Parts: sequence; structure tokens; C-alpha cells
Amino acid sequence: MTLQSLLNLISFHKRLLNSATNISEKISQISKENILKIDLISNLTEERERIVGIITTVQNEIEQEISKLPIEVVTDDLIKTFREWNENMNDKIKMINNFDQVIISNLEEKKRVTADDISNTFQNKEKFKGYNLQCVKK
Repeated sequence: MTLQSLLNLISFHKRLLNSATNISEKISQISKENILKIDLISNLTEERERIVGIITTVQNEIEQEISKLPIEVVTDDLIKTFREWNENMNDKIKMINNFDQVIISNLEEKKRVTADDISNTFQNKEKFKGYNLQCVKK
């Protein structure tokens, strides 16, 4: 692989990380809404997982190619590029993890509210079982 191909692969990897981050942000925003769109969250999560799989493959290839580089082509600028790529990757991973924490928190709250609603509905139903509404005067 040429050095330019490696740099193109790094650029592609950055775009994939941006996509995964954007999808995570979108899932986070949807999870805050009053009416939860489970199908949309599920579809976006599956899409993000596919992108993460591609990211992993591309990242492994980049790392292999970097380890094969002859020392004479490794310049200070190239090292700077690799460091920036690594920092960018770490920043995006932190952002995705933060979005995931928000998503989990929002979904757990929705789960708690739903469980409370079901419990209240069941209790109210049980309370009405004792009433004989047939003998209520009209």
C-alpha cells in the first residue's frame, strides 16, 4: 500500500467515526423525546453497529500498514498525522461513550415510567373489580 493510500484510509476512518458519532447523537436526541420511537432507535443502533464493524476492520488495516512502513518514509509530519488521527479517534470514542450513557439513562427512565404506568393501571383495574356498576342508577 502506498503512503497516499494509507492517508486516504485514515481519512475514510475519520469519516466513519464521524458517522458513528452523529448516529449516537441522533439516538440520544430521540431517546429524550416523550414518545419513544423504539423502531427508529433500533434501526439506528443496527446501522451504528455496522459502521463500528467497518471501523474496526479499517483501523486494523491502518495499524498493520503503519507497522510495515519503512523508517525512511516516516517523517515528523507523518508522525503528527498519525497522532492527530489517534487523538481524533479517542475523542470520538469518548463522545460516543458519553452519548451512550445519556441514551441508557433516558431509556432506563422511560422503562421506570412505563413500569409505573402498568402498575397503576393494574391497581386501578383491581380496585374497580369490587364495584357492581350494574346497580348504579342512571
